[in-house]
Amino acid sequence: MESILQDIKDHFSNDDDFFMMKEHFINAPVVLLGFKSLVDLPQTLKTIQNKIESIFLTDKTFDQLMHWIGSVKENNLNEAISAIVDGKLLIVLHSEKNKYVIVELVSQTLNRAITQPTNENVIQGPLNSFTEDINSNIGLVRKQVNSEKLHIKSYSLGSERKRNLSVIYFENNSSMELFNKIEKQIKKNFNDEINNMQDLSKMLGFSPWLAISKFCYI
Repeated sequence: MESILQDIKDHFSNDDDFFMMKEHFINAPVVLLGFKSLVDLPQTLKTIQNKIESIFLTDKTFDQLMHWIGSVKENNLNEAISAIVDGKLLIVLHSEKNKYVIVELVSQTLNRAITQPTNENVIQGPLNSFTEDINSNIGLVRKQVNSEKLHIKSYSLGSERKRNLSVIYFENNSSMELFNKIEKQIKKNFNDEINNMQDLSKMLGFSPWLAISKFCYI
């Protein structure tokens, strides 16, 4: 088996909210992995740094430090993938390619449930509403639908005013054909300005004047 780092990278290649970041802990190179929609990375790094500073004074080895930070594992790809899907941070050791640390530290604040809209009456469509930024909204979905088959594809649309758009879909599901059609339309109209529901419907090939929208604009 190649390094677990490459295996994890390949597994989450379809997830645009997945991150890999190089870092150094006491001059030792490591790689941090997780979902930016689930992990509060700045606060997590601050917490890890505080732990490192507290143990650094006790003359511990780097291996002891890793055990202090989290749960040290080795050669278990499925466990590593599950930990990331659960919203945990993974630290892969550069010196030992198949050893990693599962860190249960600071997650994004996603305590609010996805609830019914409070400022509009739903005629037809999902009785769910989102009010946060796009990464928090994705995190809310990931928290409710805990599956490694849930993928995120993100785009930046518009030529004058950039608008972020994310498509959430399931791998190897009957919806893949629909996703491929949607992605084709998005790439075809990459420079279109998206300011409202009518613009989004038009970009995806639907009439912009439908009485009932086919989409939930968040």
